[in-house]
Amino acid sequence: MSAVAPVAPTQPNPHEPSDDGAQLDLRRAAEVAGQFEMDNPPVAESWRMRNQLTSVFDSLASRGVNLENVECHYRLCRMQLLFKNVNADIDILRDLFVKAKSPEINQFGQVIAPERDYLADGKVRTIVYIAREGTIDLSE
Repeated sequence: MSAVAPVAPTQPNPHEPSDDGAQLDLRRAAEVAGQFEMDNPPVAESWRMRNQLTSVFDSLASRGVNLENVECHYRLCRMQLLFKNVNADIDILRDLFVKAKSPEINQFGQVIAPERDYLADGKVRTIVYIAREGTIDLSE
């Protein structure tokens, strides 16, 4: 009879939410994506916002972020960002949306980043929604 070595438990990724948190994140992601899709077509202010977001994120490329796509509707913009690693994701989004270090972005409304994809090469693809003004209403 051969001995079976015990299997070490796998360590969860500390940057990924728990199962309950993951389900809540999925619901929120679907809800805000639905709001974005139902949003009215862009107006002149939407185009100005898109240009400001593009300018801000292009200026941050040296810190490890690439703006892959930005699309603005009447009230909401959706950005797809690629960060060089998790730390760049955390640092840049914290500086912009928590510490309010960008006057160009501070004038806008609420921000939510409901989707993150942790890539095999260590990069992080993050979807961010930002309201032109006011809040993004999500159910609990």
